[in-house]
Amino acid sequence: MALFYLFVAFILIAVIIFGVLLHSGLLYSPKISVSQDASLPKRAAFLLKTGPLKNAGKEFKKLKNLVAEDVVLFGVFYNNPDKVPAEKVRWAVCCQLPDKTSSLEEMLVQKGYKIHEFPSCSKAIITEFPWKNTLSFFLAMWIVYPAIDKFIKAERLDIEQRGPCFEIYKDNLIHFCEPLENNEGFYVPGVDRE
Repeated sequence: MALFYLFVAFILIAVIIFGVLLHSGLLYSPKISVSQDASLPKRAAFLLKTGPLKNAGKEFKKLKNLVAEDVVLFGVFYNNPDKVPAEKVRWAVCCQLPDKTSSLEEMLVQKGYKIHEFPSCSKAIITEFPWKNTLSFFLAMWIVYPAIDKFIKAERLDIEQRGPCFEIYKDNLIHFCEPLENNEGFYVPGVDRE
């Protein structure tokens, strides 16, 4: 009888885990397209980092603790971690700023953040992924980036003109935007194009 209860407990735990994974986006199929007018944040405070992407979450938590709940956070990722050693991967943790100087901007500059204005993006690969919890973030990395690579190959897009990848965390979604133009303005100060 104890074996039966153990089996039932195992099944219940497996169902709960599968339910959490489903809720977090496990079976989500991103709809990827090329946009002629991708919406990127214009003005931003950023902190440039080099190193493993596993450190990004910690940096985003620090920034989130400094800003109001409604401030849009985003990351800009300059290297493919599958092709560049982890200690050389360059990325920036950012938050959107209003058009004019604000007390938020002044506070972030005092904390070591720098200010950058991103250009408009005339052509980009875009998609989104539901952002329900921390697990959603990991599932998005596992699902979205391979889907983008598959889309690029299927559409025969010119990857030589790709800019960095933007991940914008807004409205319970992770918005992915990968410019198909290599504009200098997508590179925050301190990042040289390679």
